Amino acid sequence: MDKIRDLDKEAFETMQAANVDDDILLNFSREDLKDLFGGAGNFLLRCKIWSIIESVRALDCEVANSFQTPPNKNQASGLSLPTNCLSSQSHSSCCSSPLVPVKSGSPLCIDLTGNKNVVKPEASPAFVIYCDSEIVHAAQTNSISDTLVNKLVRNTISNMRSACNDLKNPREPTTLETEEMAKALCQKFPCLERVHNADGHYEEIKPEERASLTEEQKKKLHVSKDIKRSESSSSDMPSDKTTDSNSTSETEDVEDPGVAERHYKSLDKEQRKAKPKSSVINKYLNLDFVTRRKLIRDTRKESRASKVLEMYPCFKDPNEVVEEVRRNLGFHEEKTPEAFMNNCVKTLEKNVDNLIYYGISMGDLQPPRCSSVDGKLCHLLKGINLMFKSKSRIKQKVDIVHFIEDDEEPDKWQQKRQAFVPGLLVTKTNGAMVLLGNEIFLSFNEKEISRAVVAFLATFYLLDMDYPTNWLASMSFLQQLIFKDNQIHPDCDADVKKAIKQFECFTE
Repeated sequence: MDKIRDLDKEAFETMQAANVDDDILLNFSREDLKDLFGGAGNFLLRCKIWSIIESVRALDCEVANSFQTPPNKNQASGLSLPTNCLSSQSHSSCCSSPLVPVKSGSPLCIDLTGNKNVVKPEASPAFVIYCDSEIVHAAQTNSISDTLVNKLVRNTISNMRSACNDLKNPREPTTLETEEMAKALCQKFPCLERVHNADGHYEEIKPEERASLTEEQKKKLHVSKDIKRSESSSSDMPSDKTTDSNSTSETEDVEDPGVAERHYKSLDKEQRKAKPKSSVINKYLNLDFVTRRKLIRDTRKESRASKVLEMYPCFKDPNEVVEEVRRNLGFHEEKTPEAFMNNCVKTLEKNVDNLIYYGISMGDLQPPRCSSVDGKLCHLLKGINLMFKSKSRIKQKVDIVHFIEDDEEPDKWQQKRQAFVPGLLVTKTNGAMVLLGNEIFLSFNEKEISRAVVAFLATFYLLDMDYPTNWLASMSFLQQLIFKDNQIHPDCDADVKKAIKQFECFTE
């Protein structure tokens, strides 16, 4: 950690905020560095930190090897395991890979329980080669694409990391194990072989040419380097996505359960602190997004709010609730968690006057009596359902926005609510509150009505809930205006798109 502090003070502080110490750092992988320092702008920083980690590992390995007891006459000079052992798996889509021999360069486990340091080699686990029908068919026809090669390599490496993580002393796959796995991959899929030409590039060996290779050419097959290059390029790819929510959900890989559990544990540890760091929480929420969305969708709608708050108390922060919208839509991550919230609030406040004038021109609104932005926004919300109507049949009206009158008890509407959908309660002197059922979820002061409206709309994204039928058209219009989300519910898609075009023509 001292070397990293000398290299980059900001990187050192980020690691300290994530509770990374020297022992944890030595078990880091390229994926872990990418988690903490994502994006193409941090590529050189990740490379430098990785070089520091590798140099310290090499030094530790030399120290550990110095404790090894010399082999006796009946023992071979190198520690080894049978190289022909295969791991068995019943699933038809997966095949087995050979156990990798453990040599002197493999990680060692030092037992300090006795009077003397007893050094024991840590055996390599049984690794499984990833395989599916698409890869098998492409390999049989010798037409495996770079995309499938990347998929095969990444998932195989993921299987190796999971197997090493399940050891008594968790670690990352060694260079020797990676090389042996590369050889096993090429034995199963000969079309993966690459030959290193004079120009320093890799060329694919065609099936008809493979049989005619000389012994010298076969020695120049740099299979493991090609595998490592694919792994390195895939691990350093920028994680930012600019696709829409549909394409994101269709192409998103299911996260490895072991990795997902590790991400959540780190997130939970940070969010339970007395003073959690928002930037660290935001990074872990980004990593946990796929697993979290699956958990929410698998939970009954009536129980989603309690489940989310139990597991993710960090969503008590309105900025993180709105950040969930950004993650759903696949937008680029901003510099700070509150940046996306601020942009959405500015967009809403910028369009309040235009929306009111549009409603007045349509005969659905009266001129507002207040001159403040928050007063105008309250006036707009009271009549927005008249401005944007859905032609779909309304089965049941659900009241999700309520303004407390002068003679009304503040908690009367709150206690009366039975619906599990989010609600917005606006008062004249105590600001606004976002409710989940009849429980207060988020609170805002009297000058933060705009932020309350944005967070209220984002809560539907957080809980993956549809808008009530009587609010479907108006809320869908607001989501397109504020979040630029064009995915409109089919029941009001035509009505909302028509209203958007009319509003754009009016503002021009």
